[in-house]
Amino acid sequence: MKYFLLIVLVTAVTLTSFFKAQAQSETSDSLSAMLQLDINTMDLENNNGSLLLQKTSLGSQGDGSVAEAPGVVEVVDRKEILAFGGNTLSDILNRLVNFYMASPTQLFNNQTTLRGDLPDTYSSHVLLMLNGRPFRESLFGSADMAFINTISILDIERIELIRGPGSVLYGLGSFTALINIVMRNEAETKTTITNTLGAYKTRGLNLSQAYNKRNFTLHGSIRYYGQEAEGASFRDVDSVLRTLPQDNQNVGAYISMEGKKFYMRAYYGVTTAYVMNNMLKWPTNPADEFDQTRSKRSFLDMGYKGSFSKTWNYAIRNTINGHSIIFSSFDRRKSKFNSVDNMTDFTNYIKPNRNLNIVWGMSVNLYNHNSLGSLDENGNAINLLSESSSGNLQGFTSILYSQIDYRFFKRLKVLGGAQLVYDASYNRRFFVPRIGAIYLAKSGLGMKLLYGSAIMPKAEFETNFRSPNYRLNSELINERNNNLDVQFFGQFKNVQFGATYYNSHQENVITRRFESKEVYTLYNVDWLKIEGVELECKASIGSRFLLAWNFSYFQTRNSEGERNVTGVPAITTCAGVAYYSKNKAIQTGIYNVFFTKPYDVINGQKGVPPELQRAIVNTVPTSFDLICINFALDITKAFRIKDIPQTVVSVYGENLLGTIVWQPEVFNRRINSIPYQNIGTRAFYLNAAITF
Repeated sequence: MKYFLLIVLVTAVTLTSFFKAQAQSETSDSLSAMLQLDINTMDLENNNGSLLLQKTSLGSQGDGSVAEAPGVVEVVDRKEILAFGGNTLSDILNRLVNFYMASPTQLFNNQTTLRGDLPDTYSSHVLLMLNGRPFRESLFGSADMAFINTISILDIERIELIRGPGSVLYGLGSFTALINIVMRNEAETKTTITNTLGAYKTRGLNLSQAYNKRNFTLHGSIRYYGQEAEGASFRDVDSVLRTLPQDNQNVGAYISMEGKKFYMRAYYGVTTAYVMNNMLKWPTNPADEFDQTRSKRSFLDMGYKGSFSKTWNYAIRNTINGHSIIFSSFDRRKSKFNSVDNMTDFTNYIKPNRNLNIVWGMSVNLYNHNSLGSLDENGNAINLLSESSSGNLQGFTSILYSQIDYRFFKRLKVLGGAQLVYDASYNRRFFVPRIGAIYLAKSGLGMKLLYGSAIMPKAEFETNFRSPNYRLNSELINERNNNLDVQFFGQFKNVQFGATYYNSHQENVITRRFESKEVYTLYNVDWLKIEGVELECKASIGSRFLLAWNFSYFQTRNSEGERNVTGVPAITTCAGVAYYSKNKAIQTGIYNVFFTKPYDVINGQKGVPPELQRAIVNTVPTSFDLICINFALDITKAFRIKDIPQTVVSVYGENLLGTIVWQPEVFNRRINSIPYQNIGTRAFYLNAAITF
């Protein structure tokens, strides 16, 4: 904590000096330009599917800025990503406001957590998107491990986060928040090769290729990243020492081709890592202690953009998401879990005049799930997901959506929208509203008042999975989130800040309950209330320094009288300072993320039978700091060498304090905590990149 306070103190002193200097003179390098947050200055044709530029990417005449975006928005651009560094996407996401990356040790598919909302089932309440298109998986409700581990952060242009429900325009799954990963779309032809070596026998190789000619652009990348880390040890409910291997192998590929009206983007990733399996009893055979999980994700997105008139643009898009996962504990029984989601939509962007914007459209999502195995107590073959001989589950969801915003008196924008969902699998209809108002004063200060709802459908795995350890509950119903956001913000030439209060009232929350030592079920809690505050600030000093800081606090309460039981730290504070040399030959940054002590699961055992209570056999989780540092040197610029390709060498150091992090065990093993996977001792990594 003392190291974190030192960074905050340095940041405060620097900001104080900056504001004094700002009163005397103006600098030509604004934060908007530095972070590329001013939408009007961006390339409207090559924005690569930005959520913030969704209208302009289709050739409409929409304007606006982050301040006017109809949501609580945060943007991390490429300059910030490269300055603070990282190995995987999770390193960057952990710096977002009110974000927590749950350990894949126990939740192989439910890792991304916003605003303290960490379900203890299979679904995730955060929707990941790739270039503005849903990265959906409806069998488990989410399966993001492969994507997070394999996507190349060197090819990310920026990351856009919308906190709060985004279902009206971005579909089901955006229950608490959505994160859009915008990939690069180079304006010039070049090739980049990056090699990585480091702690835990880390080795990595990234190949990127960009091609640009007239109205056609191509960008592709292939990435390999692997580690052979020491195992993480902890004790089970009987105090037997268990060691979870932390070896992981990751391969990913991405390609984007874009013409004047057509585009195609594809991604494929496979990751192999160890996680805790779903069996409630600790196995006696050491080979069955943990699952060696192989998860594969694929993504194919194609679209056409056109216009009916100067004020009416449209887009027709089709996105296919594929997922396949194998657990070693199931594999010997010849089981498999596969899913395909095919989403087709037609979206219209209408701007009758400069003050009115209309977005409306329709989409259909077709899905197919299958899984076969032999899991019954007699070893007889059964289908894991259905009674049919094929083991296939098929269905579709159709959606109608619309959102309108109108600007009054130049400073006030009001918006309203709705989504009508029809779930054919359960013959249910849902209505999801959204309203809001945004006021932006001439001074740069402003306010947002936003209310929206979202529906989280039951995952097929939650309603149809068959196992001796799991009792199906046919009365499960979909979750609903009604969310209020109130934000005060300032957007100036060199400073952007925001202060947000949010109140999330979730209904019919799906959670797990243990009926015995060997059997659990899922049921709906009447309601869960999460409310909190978020503070954030970014400032630039000329073109040489970038300062970033955020703070968040939340508290939870549910209908069963339980408080703060999600297992996520209630207080998070992040602070970082980045420096860029005058000729851009050097860029370096230091960043710290502080998490307060998470909820102690031992305190939540009121009314739990003694035989089902958790054992205090491991370290009690405490607050912790994660300090990272990054230094990059462009050799060709620093030494003014013109006869060789551009060569950049960087060193990234993580967890500089060597903190051993423990987190509450929220899944099923009746112990108080487990180690946070892949956060162990202090580690350094060397990267060398050549561009030609």
